[in-house]
Amino acid sequence: MIDARTRKMVEQHQAWVASSGQAGRQLVSEDLDFRGARLPEIELLDAEIPGADFSAASMARTDLSGCNLASAKFERADFSNAALVKSNLDYADFTSARLAGANLRRASLIEAILTEADLDHADLRGADLSGANLRGASLVGSQLDDVFLDGTKLGGARLRGATGIESLVKCRIDVGVSGAPDLREGEAARQWLLEAAKA
Repeated sequence: MIDARTRKMVEQHQAWVASSGQAGRQLVSEDLDFRGARLPEIELLDAEIPGADFSAASMARTDLSGCNLASAKFERADFSNAALVKSNLDYADFTSARLAGANLRRASLIEAILTEADLDHADLRGADLSGANLRGASLVGSQLDDVFLDGTKLGGARLRGATGIESLVKCRIDVGVSGAPDLREGEAARQWLLEAAKA
């Protein structure tokens, strides 16, 4: 449950979005508390809310495209079928979060934590996953066209049916476990991903 002040800020932002900036006010605030909130299908496009805490929140089918959510917390949150197109999610923590079917096209997830996250059938085309930790994550049926994988940790990740692997240009991954790295680069990395997609 969010407090009255935060709810009012959200309502003002929705008015700002609906009126193309002619009414309401853009949501610009750091470290907002959305823990455990239930806000399915809400539109928060272009909000500036770095460090926000969405832990255990229910935000299925929400639209947070173009948002600045750097260093935000999403642990155990439900963002299934949400839109996060072109959002800044650098250093965000998605540990055990549900992002199945989410649209993360061209999102920036540099150094993001996605361990044990559910990204089944997510659209990650053009996303930047440089340095991101996806150990134990599920990416079954995900779209990976033109994804940036530079130092990305994928040990234990499930990639069955993932597509777009052939299009990867920058590809340097760690397929080992914590404390025991297993680095693959270039064609060796692509081959590992292709084999994982067939598993």
